[in-house]
Amino acid sequence: MSIKGGDIRQFTYAGREFDVSADADVTLFLSGLDLTNTAAGNGNPVTLGKRRLAGLDGLAIVLDDARKDLEFLVNLQTAGVAKPYSITLVSGVTYAGTGLPDGDGFGKSSANGVGTLALRGKTLEQI
Repeated sequence: MSIKGGDIRQFTYAGREFDVSADADVTLFLSGLDLTNTAAGNGNPVTLGKRRLAGLDGLAIVLDDARKDLEFLVNLQTAGVAKPYSITLVSGVTYAGTGLPDGDGFGKSSANGVGTLALRGKTLEQI
């Protein structure tokens, strides 16, 4: 029996390792196409494709004020340049890619010191 899910063992982004919340529930996306099927006026099917960026959603990382982690991530987001990242799952499988923080802005919860990160970029692949 192999491990199908669980904790994140390690996460690094732009050369910095971040602690990941024990209850983090991360969704990984591989690049590809998102397809939508619709009908033409005569009823024939028409498939439309749109490129999908690779990345991850919902990564709850612990932000250390002494290292200025929040400022580090906000600066990366506003710079607009994709940086390398890797995420190692409890199974030992590692995915790596390049990406930018995605969304309206990146913040930190004062209650638990955690920020929820989403990244998007050209590729994410198992290494």
